[in-house]
Amino acid sequence: MIYSFSKRYIVLLFLIFAMSSLCDAKASQITSFYDNFDSDNNGVQGNFTTGFDGWNVTSGNVDLIGNGVWDNYPGNGLYIDLAGTQFGELTTKDFFAPGAYDVIIEAMGTRLSDESDGYYVKFGQNFYNSPLGTFGTHLNIHEIWTISADSQLSIGDSGRSGSRYSGATLMSVSVQKHYPVPEPSTFALTAVALAGLASVVVRRRKAAR
Repeated sequence: MIYSFSKRYIVLLFLIFAMSSLCDAKASQITSFYDNFDSDNNGVQGNFTTGFDGWNVTSGNVDLIGNGVWDNYPGNGLYIDLAGTQFGELTTKDFFAPGAYDVIIEAMGTRLSDESDGYYVKFGQNFYNSPLGTFGTHLNIHEIWTISADSQLSIGDSGRSGSRYSGATLMSVSVQKHYPVPEPSTFALTAVALAGLASVVVRRRKAAR
């Protein structure tokens, strides 16, 4: 009786572990970093802003605008003009551990209707340079990038506009740990293994009788 109970207990633990592994693989991704800039600089607009919670200004300068002050895109809270009086660059204060990440960046065109611009992203060994249109242009990028060493994320104005007073507009940045969804064949193999285990348990129970 003790032997039978132990076997059942082991099988139950195995089933729980297998199901939890599948659930983890399908779970929502964990956000490692997110900023929509609404709480930066104590939630107050500012030119040449440096009071960011999660960023350092590592080149040039940037403006934190919106909420009624230089509010090019009303209703979107605070956001970044990547060129204050110089083409600016922001770099995360935190380092990201090696691994794969979903990098999602929401950006808009410059505040002027006759100037287009762009921005670049650096993340470990990855580099992305994206053009942006004039005022009102909306561009979201979603890249899955792998970094091989502890790395910071940098975003800067590419200077395409030629004007140091009109930069790309940065609305939000999200960096999420990437968990690939298992292939259908993985689910099939797991199902076969569980079915085989269940069959063994049933046969042993019958033999015990």
